[in-house]
Amino acid sequence: MKNERRVRQRLLNKLYDAGYESETLIKEMDVYEFMKLPNIALADINTFLELQLAIKRNKVVSFLAGMKLELSRKGKTKVDEQ
Repeated sequence: MKNERRVRQRLLNKLYDAGYESETLIKEMDVYEFMKLPNIALADINTFLELQLAIKRNKVVSFLAGMKLELSRKGKTKVDEQ
């Protein structure tokens, strides 16, 4: 879980360095725009999508703590520890 937290923090740092300094800007960003950022790997896409989900569901602290967010069938967020 510590490694996951580090990966997520690095992703946030990349977004902030590129000028995406608010939840609104990150939430509205699409994957193609995200992939144009410098130093982004294909592996970062999943983490980026999880971050967007966390923002939409008001679960950013859970995301940063390394918890996995999943959508249930009814559209509610399920939070599981990794």
